[in-house]
Amino acid sequence: MFAVPEDQIDLTGQSVGHYRIISKIGIGGMGVVYLAQDTKLGRKVAIKFLNKEFSADESKLKLLYKRQGRFRSPIIRTYLRF
Repeated sequence: MFAVPEDQIDLTGQSVGHYRIISKIGIGGMGVVYLAQDTKLGRKVAIKFLNKEFSADESKLKLLYKRQGRFRSPIIRTYLRF
């Protein structure tokens, strides 16, 4: 997860690390989610970019990681933190 500017710019077509941003999936209260291609592993992933308000609050981040770490779904396999 990454922090994004307040205006939530569109990163489609850009690269972040070894991820190539394909399209914007959605925008919510926490930030923006993009579909991306992992260029190292050759698979599609979803990347969440957190807004400044959410990413600046360490207690909110810890709660998020705990909740998402417990979440089980056949479509969600790995959580990565940068």
